[in-house]
Amino acid sequence: MSRWWAAAASLVALLLPSIGTAQAPVVALVLEGAWPSELGAEVRADLRASLRERGVSVIDADEGPTGVLATIRIAAPDLDHPVARIEIDDRVNQKQVEREIRLGAEPPDTWSVVIAAAADELLRAAWIELTMPDAPPPAMTPPPEMERAARASVAPDGPHDGTLGVSLSGAVEGYTGGAILSGANLDLVIFLIDGLALEVGFLVRGLIPANSALGTLNALALGGSVGARVPLLGRSGPVRLDVLAQLRGMMIDLRPVAAPGAIAAGAQDGVLVLRGGLRAALAMEGVVHVGLAFFVGAPLLGVVAVDSNGAQLAAIEGIELGGRIEVSLWP
Repeated sequence: MSRWWAAAASLVALLLPSIGTAQAPVVALVLEGAWPSELGAEVRADLRASLRERGVSVIDADEGPTGVLATIRIAAPDLDHPVARIEIDDRVNQKQVEREIRLGAEPPDTWSVVIAAAADELLRAAWIELTMPDAPPPAMTPPPEMERAARASVAPDGPHDGTLGVSLSGAVEGYTGGAILSGANLDLVIFLIDGLALEVGFLVRGLIPANSALGTLNALALGGSVGARVPLLGRSGPVRLDVLAQLRGMMIDLRPVAAPGAIAAGAQDGVLVLRGGLRAALAMEGVVHVGLAFFVGAPLLGVVAVDSNGAQLAAIEGIELGGRIEVSLWP
């Protein structure tokens, strides 16, 4: 029986790598001419590292590639005439593009980085056609990694998958029970894939004072939130539009200020609100986004404050309507 298990394990070990390779988007690299061995190896390594961040693998053309998205040909620069020629044979859009990179003004120890970056840029330039609504259909179905790379070339100011951003916002929420809260949020935003993001935040709120003949009620609330945002628009262009879902919890400290007579004593209570909303943001120059978000929610756990006569002063219950204005920074 152990021989059967060993044979099965060997078969799985052989099949899994081949399955992963078949599913991975691949481009082929050809280094033409007489390359100094170190420079050729550095260009290959730098280009592989650059495209790996986009989910695309690079293999040598002499490995017998099949089903590659494109072939990148780079001619070796002449040390007396330091110009590198790059050609892209794009099989998805059936087009060829090329450019020359003059390296004379660059230190020789940076040539590999310059050449790899130029090849990456030219490859994405060939794929930009995928973002054009009136472009002819591609010759083959482009993989998602290729489409994301093309969109990132059109709108490089958007956050990339796997990055972390921070957002500072002012917010206000009103409840049909009568309470109105205002304050600030500090959120960390983690971008997962295709613009899907996870928000984890800290919040502070104050109660817009509720008055009665027996005094005034103030409150301070501290809490946190966790939520997700799903993009409704692609990353091309300066406008971002997302659907939001959020679970927000806070501990509220009721602070009565009594007039002659009496008002209900202070208390601490927990609040839990489930909410959904819509966010619109404008991508500015650099790493700054400015946005607005609007929410509709329902308290799962609310608070009701009354005076000593039993009259309701404010209540976090019913339906929540809220909004925030935010400034976000991306790395």
